[in-house]
Amino acid sequence: MKILGIILFMLLLDQQVFSQERTKFFGQALLGIHDNKLVPSIESEIRKNPKIKVVRIDALSGQVFIITNELIFWQEKEFIDLFGPNSGNLTCIFVGVYGKDAIKEFPFADCK
Repeated sequence: MKILGIILFMLLLDQQVFSQERTKFFGQALLGIHDNKLVPSIESEIRKNPKIKVVRIDALSGQVFIITNELIFWQEKEFIDLFGPNSGNLTCIFVGVYGKDAIKEFPFADCK
């Protein structure tokens, strides 16, 4: 009976460890770079990231919108890190759960 209890416990533990929920996330921001050559190269580099599904950066307005593939975890730091040395040019950063959190409309009226 003890062995059966141990086996059941191990199965439950194993299921909890490997059943972490995966979710799509999104990130929005304004990129303070309006260089018609640099913006497409930033967008291209972000597209190479296997965690990213959709990337849109408008070179004229600087509006950024990104959707991830299904991930366990993604927060503002991971969003900012996508921009590497250009991350200091980001403002109005907002990260949320895709399909759950409201996507903010551009231009961000409540941006600080």
